[in-house]
Amino acid sequence: MLWDVDAGLAQLDKYLYSNEDYIKAGALLAIGLVNTGVRNENDPAFALLSEHIENDVRDLLLPLVSDTTLNMELASLAALSLGLVFVGSCNGDITSTILQTMMEREDSQLKETWGRFMGLGLALLYLGKQDAAEVTLETLKAIEHPLSKQVAVLVEICSYAGTGNVLKVQNMLHLCNDHLDKDKEDDLYQAFAVLGVALIAMGEDIGAEMALRSFNHLMHYGEPVIRRAVPLAIGLLCASNPLLSVLETLSKYSHENDTDVAINAIFAMGLVGAGTNNARLAQMLRQLASYYHKEPNCLFMVRIAQGLLHMGKGTISINPYHSDRQLMSPVGIAGLLTTLIAFTDVKMREFLFHNHSEMIKIYF
Repeated sequence: MLWDVDAGLAQLDKYLYSNEDYIKAGALLAIGLVNTGVRNENDPAFALLSEHIENDVRDLLLPLVSDTTLNMELASLAALSLGLVFVGSCNGDITSTILQTMMEREDSQLKETWGRFMGLGLALLYLGKQDAAEVTLETLKAIEHPLSKQVAVLVEICSYAGTGNVLKVQNMLHLCNDHLDKDKEDDLYQAFAVLGVALIAMGEDIGAEMALRSFNHLMHYGEPVIRRAVPLAIGLLCASNPLLSVLETLSKYSHENDTDVAINAIFAMGLVGAGTNNARLAQMLRQLASYYHKEPNCLFMVRIAQGLLHMGKGTISINPYHSDRQLMSPVGIAGLLTTLIAFTDVKMREFLFHNHSEMIKIYF
């Protein structure tokens, strides 16, 4: 009942009175889904959902970000939620709260995987705002922790998303050329820089073509962290746009000896074909399912890619651009980027793969 507000809400109403919290939570989520993207002068979604929260979303989540006694996971996901809700708004209160929290947190906490999501929440506030992020970038330089460099890259790539800014693309490629001492320096920012090349160049055809050539070079000469990010960047650049040359490239990467590269390439194949029902890609994924029948993690990712390919029976797209690339959906970009940032971390992907043997049986 997507977008059918009247009939959908009538069906969901009975679940709101359930005594079980999970059922009630599912009903609230469903209200959001039914109303997603719908403009209604009565705004029934806000009226129904506001009964279940005490304050504005910002007032509700900001204390979770600023409370240093809470674990990093909760604080970071609260920051990410604020970034998703206030995407592209340059909200000063949220910016200052996240920056202050990053300064106050212990180094051991900032090292956690969740730290990157706190940074992403900050970066999303400046999506497409270009120079408006300069003050935030300068402030980040005052934080003496490797996370500050990662967050600075995220803020910079988000602020120039879809602009095709050649200087910024060159800056990201320059970061990828750094040869680091793995024992002393954190190289994660290079993975974000690779994603940044795709994010900045995805707004126009010539830039996208040049980015694909750059990825080919990075795949040949880059460090492992860069090579693992290249398939994800290709997936972002060509979301729901299954170009034959891109499919062939990703198919080659999906057979890499480095399992992390292979898994990311398979997921990228799903992104590139998402909602297209592309017959060539469907055949490739069937062959991969046979090839990886003894590798549960790779097989699980093949199933996810197949699900993305046939999403909505070919009627839905995840491409964040429409009207012949004249309009960019900030919400679409934010969703894609959040997913891809999660895939840059092996531990996060293992969390996804945890206990999935039963899911694979369901797919079969």
